[in-house]
Amino acid sequence: MEKVTYIVPIYKTDDESVEYLKKSLNSLSIMMGNEEYNVIFAGTDEVIGKLKSVISDCVNEDKVSYTNGYKSTNGETDALSVINYAINLVTSEYFCVLEFDDEFMPTAYKNFLKYSEAEPDASVYMNINILLDAKNDFNAIGFTNEIVWASSFADEYGYVDKEGLEAYADFNVTGAFINTEDFISVGRLKPSFGIVSWYEFLLRLTFNEKKVYVIPKIGYKHTVGRKDSLMETIANNKELSAKVPKLIELAKTECEYREERELDLENNDKSNTEV
Repeated sequence: MEKVTYIVPIYKTDDESVEYLKKSLNSLSIMMGNEEYNVIFAGTDEVIGKLKSVISDCVNEDKVSYTNGYKSTNGETDALSVINYAINLVTSEYFCVLEFDDEFMPTAYKNFLKYSEAEPDASVYMNINILLDAKNDFNAIGFTNEIVWASSFADEYGYVDKEGLEAYADFNVTGAFINTEDFISVGRLKPSFGIVSWYEFLLRLTFNEKKVYVIPKIGYKHTVGRKDSLMETIANNKELSAKVPKLIELAKTECEYREERELDLENNDKSNTEV
């Protein structure tokens, strides 16, 4: 039986996005080789319908399943809610989110097996991710998650605890191997946090005494600077950019709550109303 299921959120069908998706799926195929795995392509029926032929060219059909549309807590469609919804189809011990414009390093899965065997009690195994700048010929411009190995973030080397997360928020969870049962037990993602949702999720894990481990190897290529990405949209909008620090601070208290609650960015006092 497969150990990992890969969730690929898809929401764009233009030519550029299709080329990104092909490279992304090719990296997955190379990394997994002959290993057992499944892929869930998650998105609206319309988008999935347009991309099925592209997907079938890249991944064996017997490894593929699709969400039948998706739902969100606020009635809108978003890439975070689609992950929560896709989890209902996951039967493997771990799952991993592969963004359509990112790529795995060929040794990422092998390293996951090695380090999860050596450190078997973590809920999340994050790679060191290399950042590639789409605005500058995809040149490497830095890394994320590597700070765990450069600084003391917990009593156990290689792990990050709640205090470490509160001190440093710039972690990247895409490409990480996440225990499916633990993801569900602590409440899944909270889409209302937007770009800060994965950070709040890590805080919530550690608040619930779950462990987060960083594999000391580069395992994932994360694209930044893509003109229509969420990160770029926020960076180019002063109003949205101003919300990010507030969301980061709010995450430090909201992580105590399993369920998503109505957020009050003006009054961080835990008096929010349950959704």
